[in-house]
Amino acid sequence: MSTTTECTLRVGIGDLARAITAVYGFADKSKPGDEQPMTVRIRLIAGRDHLQVCATDGRSAAMAWVEVLSDSRGKRFDADDGPFVVDLRPRHARAIANAITPNRVDGE
Repeated sequence: MSTTTECTLRVGIGDLARAITAVYGFADKSKPGDEQPMTVRIRLIAGRDHLQVCATDGRSAAMAWVEVLSDSRGKRFDADDGPFVVDLRPRHARAIANAITPNRVDGE
């Protein structure tokens, strides 16, 4: 039996792009033409206060944190709740990082 859970997290878009970029090299192909096994991934883990952006190629790993600004789970996030996890192939994570543009307000 599987369960589907939905939630909406709000994070700083620039922070998310920087986090993906920081860990991406740890899930990238080691050489052009190499096959990427299914275990190579970038994983997003939504905790209570932070979104963890993790990467692994099976030999090495990296992790970056992004502050969660708002979370639709709200007070329903109990201490015994597990993390909300999304796995991405490296090319999809890179596409997300390249596609998002931070809002620029007054030069910030």
